[in-house]
Amino acid sequence: MVFRENKLITLLMLLGFAGAIWVLSLRHIAESHNRTVEISVDYAEVAAASAACGKTPEEGLRAFKEAGAVSVSVQEQTVADLLDANVIQTVGLSADSVMFEEMTAGALQPLVDLDLAKRVGKNRVVVAGTIEYAMLLPVGLPRVAIENAQAAGMPVVARLVNYPGVTEKQLEEKSNLIEKEDVDAVIFAADQVLGFRGGLDKVADAFRRHGILFGFVEFAKQKGDQKLAERMIPYVLNVHSITAAEMGTLSRGEAIERFVKAARERNVRLFYVRMFDLADSDAVAVNQSYIRDIKAGLAEKGLRTGRAHTFEDVPSPVAARIMIGIGIAAGLVLLLVSVVRVSGGSYYAILMASLVFFAAICAVGADIMLKSAALAAALVFPVLALLAGVNGAPSEQSPRAVRTYMWQALSRFVIVVLVATVGGFMTAGLLSRLPFMLRVDQFAGVKLAHVLPILGAAVILAGGIGWGSDVWSVQKERLVSNLRRIMAQPILIGYSVIGLVVLVMVGIMVARSGNDSGVEVSGIELRFRALLDTLLFVRPRTKEFLLGHPAMFAGIALALGGRRGWAALLLVIGMIGEVSILNTFCHIHTPIMLSVWRVIIGAVVGAIVGILVVLIFSRRSSNLSSEVPK
Repeated sequence: MVFRENKLITLLMLLGFAGAIWVLSLRHIAESHNRTVEISVDYAEVAAASAACGKTPEEGLRAFKEAGAVSVSVQEQTVADLLDANVIQTVGLSADSVMFEEMTAGALQPLVDLDLAKRVGKNRVVVAGTIEYAMLLPVGLPRVAIENAQAAGMPVVARLVNYPGVTEKQLEEKSNLIEKEDVDAVIFAADQVLGFRGGLDKVADAFRRHGILFGFVEFAKQKGDQKLAERMIPYVLNVHSITAAEMGTLSRGEAIERFVKAARERNVRLFYVRMFDLADSDAVAVNQSYIRDIKAGLAEKGLRTGRAHTFEDVPSPVAARIMIGIGIAAGLVLLLVSVVRVSGGSYYAILMASLVFFAAICAVGADIMLKSAALAAALVFPVLALLAGVNGAPSEQSPRAVRTYMWQALSRFVIVVLVATVGGFMTAGLLSRLPFMLRVDQFAGVKLAHVLPILGAAVILAGGIGWGSDVWSVQKERLVSNLRRIMAQPILIGYSVIGLVVLVMVGIMVARSGNDSGVEVSGIELRFRALLDTLLFVRPRTKEFLLGHPAMFAGIALALGGRRGWAALLLVIGMIGEVSILNTFCHIHTPIMLSVWRVIIGAVVGAIVGILVVLIFSRRSSNLSSEVPK
């Protein structure tokens, strides 16, 4: 096997694996130190539910606090809100100014304090600008909501609005006020963050000075949220919320599951929770039970409720990064010598150049360099895993049944999964930093890392150069002649259908890659996923255990029996599983131990499915020809 023949490079690769374990153990410690999730209820909805039950907002807040809510989200009011509530009224209007009269004394004082308006009498305020502009201006968090929250002993999550022309002075005043009101974090209302477009630097500077946390709502796509989060690190909390529109389509169990999975699988630490049912005759009790069940669901997964805090950054020792760089270089050279036999001075020159290059860029630690090295690992190790599984497979078809190779195929399959996992660890080791853990930054090479290894494996197997190593001249001739022979063959309908199916599968996989692909998942698949979540500690990826791993196992078994034709097809499909393993570890926002268990469970279930596939079809396998390259 390729590892026994290249012991030095294998040891260097294992050195890189050790470096990755070093970093990932530090990440696991950081993740273990932050197991507290904050449940924040919406004040307006709490007030509505309380009123429907004859309770005061303070009584409602106390009830929800007893159920497990930690804080209360209060939305900043605007001039438009005060007009709608008849707290103020318009008494003068011109092309360049608006005059308001306060029906409640001091209602517009926040505008005056922020230099957004001028007081021209005891109860009158003038805003320079159009009525449309004036309606957007903020007048602060409602005092009654703050007082009720304080009386109930609950901190506040401020839901601030954006408005045109925000200045540094206004931000400083707003930040001072937020700090005084025991505000836990800020989640921006509507579809944009404060300071969008040109004021994000000012907002970030002011909030950082005052230690205000930015609630980064996942999947919300608020304008400017990504750029503000980049400027706010480490003062960032990931937030999960179910929109009002979605609340009408989800069952109670589905809503609870969404919150729990967000905390367990994506390190979300702040929930913005809307009331599940406001129409019930006892809306407070019903929604108390809803909050209580969310808290219980968190407890089942080893999480607790309390005031949220940010994640610690993961230390990235230079020595560990150098070790990972050496491991990636070793994997690249090992991939090369698995296909092309290199000896003497050329071998050591290639090895030394690769080691120096990757060790250097990992040691420097610049963002683009670490991402490039991580991409290299994601491209190299799935293909190396494949070659480790089939290297040395016989070229002549054996008369023995394919099922007789079961145990040998299983041992090779385990090696394939382990090699892919080593690559995944190295990729994760380079990317395990706070921006990735908070999803502020993401692995840019996800699409390439899905397509290129599968494409490379297809070319290597179709060209007949993946079954064993040989000198470059021989491998080049073999590759060219086999590809020419394949291109010269008539296109048969059966092969065309198979090829189309494979392309569609890869296309769907690529389209659904990334953290927010936008490709909808079918209802059947969602129900199947829910079943797996119930049955297993962590749900493995469907494309791994139902497609990639079984195809890889069956392909290895066929290759060991000398049936290279069908083996090649199955092995290319099987690459989906190995690529998926790498992709699993690229999800840095997922706790590392959860990713490890996901890979292990996927491999075990996939191997079982693969064994069943081989047993079922082994009788027919004797009729499978070997018409692809040898």
